[in-house]
Amino acid sequence: MEKNFGSITIDNVTPGLKADKGVWQAQLRQIVTTNYPNVRVSNSNQLGGLFDHGAFNIENQSYTSTRIAWVPVPANSTIEQVQAALDAKPNARLYVIISHNLEDVLTEEQKAAVPAGLTTMDALREKHIVKDREGNIVQPVQYKSVNFSETAVEDVDLRPATASTTTKAPAAEEVVAIGV
Repeated sequence: MEKNFGSITIDNVTPGLKADKGVWQAQLRQIVTTNYPNVRVSNSNQLGGLFDHGAFNIENQSYTSTRIAWVPVPANSTIEQVQAALDAKPNARLYVIISHNLEDVLTEEQKAAVPAGLTTMDALREKHIVKDREGNIVQPVQYKSVNFSETAVEDVDLRPATASTTTKAPAAEEVVAIGV
């Protein structure tokens, strides 16, 4: 498998939830193309091969995904100013954390916001749950966050190699309370 990361683009810059404190948000977008070989040229018992995959002239299957993340920027920032900041970080990337456990994808700030009464686990679950193109919850249930990194951080996949199947998203009562 090979991933190709397109340039990060800026969709818009708008006042965010902390606009009164001088913090706006920029919506960033990155196209990622993942290529999978159509044919395996080795097996799990081989420790390497005589030729690398590229020598076989085998066409890959390609899948394209769009990643969107919101990052804080100073109030009244323009798209040009945000672009200049991005240009100064040529290795920047939008990376994904994905897991069957909601808490794995939450930031420390989101975790602290639940006991403080600023949000609920249900709201965070709805924000991070993975859905298909038709809006159905992907089974087994998965949670995802898209994050900005100044460096080329790899995606973090915390799902087990063989996931058990779940028929529904866990109810609020089934999720362990955070910070309790």
